[in-house]
Amino acid sequence: MRHYGTFGTCVCLLFVHLGRICAQNDHSVLGAPTVEVPASAKAEVLFERVLTDGERILTVYDDGRVRLTNLRSGAVVAEFVLDKDSYPARVDLSHDCQTLAVVRETQVEFRDVLTGKTKGPPFRIGSMRAPTCVAFSPDDSSLAVDLGMATMSSNLLTLHFVSLVDTKSGKSTQGLGSVFCHTVSSMVFSADSRLAVEAGGVRRVFRLINR
Repeated sequence: MRHYGTFGTCVCLLFVHLGRICAQNDHSVLGAPTVEVPASAKAEVLFERVLTDGERILTVYDDGRVRLTNLRSGAVVAEFVLDKDSYPARVDLSHDCQTLAVVRETQVEFRDVLTGKTKGPPFRIGSMRAPTCVAFSPDDSSLAVDLGMATMSSNLLTLHFVSLVDTKSGKSTQGLGSVFCHTVSSMVFSADSRLAVEAGGVRRVFRLINR
């Protein structure tokens, strides 16, 4: 009984000591400072990702504001606002962390992460509905896009196809050959260029050709 009582006392003292350290230094238990990333007023986060350097985080808000923030200091490194008529429906960040793909309606454009300037002219994709999901391929040469096509019998039923679009030319390079009756909720590439697509609670994995 004494053994368990002593152990419990030690644990309590340890937590009290850690609490005092955190309170005095405003640091987490791991010793890293807590940084509050500034938010965009009255806007919700549409997309957020930590860059590969582990030092910065990119945040896209649903009002079109894009912000790059230093995670250590909380300072805003870069910030720009997308055109009022081009608030993105879906976005994704390239693997080299230099380009932001912005998809709205049936158009795709690429923006420089630091300056916000467009990279090349925007291109249209063969879709009747705004894509619900986009994802860069591991080498950033292609963009996987969910293409929504309304059926001829009823606009209430939309069939979804996933296609790879060349990021340089805007041309479709490969269709995955599968039809989804539900909205595509996520697309994730693996390092070996497999693409996992999830729609309606069903996940399918595709092996891309010539990659």
